[in-house]
Amino acid sequence: MRAMDEWSVFNSAHPHTLIIGSEADVKARIADHLPRLRAPIVQWRSRGLVKRPLATGTLMIWDIDAVDRAEQEQLVSWMDSHPEVQVISIAEHPLFPLVVNGTFLDRLYYRLNVLCLSVSERDHRSTQESAVVTAID
Repeated sequence: MRAMDEWSVFNSAHPHTLIIGSEADVKARIADHLPRLRAPIVQWRSRGLVKRPLATGTLMIWDIDAVDRAEQEQLVSWMDSHPEVQVISIAEHPLFPLVVNGTFLDRLYYRLNVLCLSVSERDHRSTQESAVVTAID
């Protein structure tokens, strides 16, 4: 699937999504997509994940790779009881090696990884360049 097709799925189907990239690159890339996410949009860091209620909308979890095992269990349980919430998790590095070494729950990984998007500074620049070329044509 081409990168633009993946972002179209992200915008329209609202699947749980794992985004891999630096925080700066992800913020730059996702800024254009925020208006199309389900409201309300709640952004959490990796600690204290399930403290506030959210019945619908979008939950963005930054630094998902830093979530400890107990919080991972809580998040799985929370996701089971909140099926209407789209969860977008962001990690700087791929999570699968953490699954392999047992520090990240496999069932949480597969729940979060319905759609996996990789973001880099180069990707963001090429998208901007494509928009400029399209505007010129």
